[in-house]
Amino acid sequence: MLAGDDKDSLATLSRFKSSGDFLKTFTEAQATIRSGKHKEATALSDQPTDEELATYRKENGIPGDPKGYLEGLPDGLVFGEQDEGILNSFLERAHAANRSPEQVRDVLDWYANEMIPEQAAAQKVADDSNRQTTNEELREAWGSDYKANLNTGLNFLKSTAPVDDEGNSTADLILNARLGDGTLAGDNKHFLDWITGMALEANPAGFIAPGSGLTNEQSIENEITEIEGLMRSDPPTYFKDNAKQERLRTLYDARAKFGTQKAS
Repeated sequence: MLAGDDKDSLATLSRFKSSGDFLKTFTEAQATIRSGKHKEATALSDQPTDEELATYRKENGIPGDPKGYLEGLPDGLVFGEQDEGILNSFLERAHAANRSPEQVRDVLDWYANEMIPEQAAAQKVADDSNRQTTNEELREAWGSDYKANLNTGLNFLKSTAPVDDEGNSTADLILNARLGDGTLAGDNKHFLDWITGMALEANPAGFIAPGSGLTNEQSIENEITEIEGLMRSDPPTYFKDNAKQERLRTLYDARAKFGTQKAS
């Protein structure tokens, strides 16, 4: 009713939930004007002096420093270290353009509550898809050795990766590092194939027993002796266990490889 056919007035008035809210705001504004507290903001020239710029910012509630925009943010607006670069860049640009705190907070609210979650969701979808593709390609390449090879490569990385100042392996940092194409190293088939190849070269049996006090050769011989013992004492059980038979063949190949390495 108040706006009539004026669309701009209608848009302004629609911000109020009721006529009572509008009347309260209007009354307060009139009281401020009559008290003389309201002043027309100083217009900013094209090439203001430092003093003019400081005065303009003060009259318009613009902080003196870009970080001042972050003061008094709602509790829901929280940013992590990973956001620091883009956040600082935006605040500096907004401050140089003399954006109001309200304008900046509106953008920050959008970034924290819409942009970041959307990016995280999209990244997860891409990571899941790439991981599935990598697993399928490795299964095709490795066949029945897929799971054993993958575990061997990952165990090798965890046991040989550098440690941090607290003595923790940096393997997870390596696996979660993003490559030039944006994918995770731990989901890259070439990286996984590479570390698995190194692991099998160092330990053909695919078995690492840190702290056991045994060499690889001794570990292999012990396991061969154990399986061969089962084969002699309980042939039916042994010949029903395909995994055990495959493991014995792997151990034989590993023993032969170690023998070749010694001869060379």
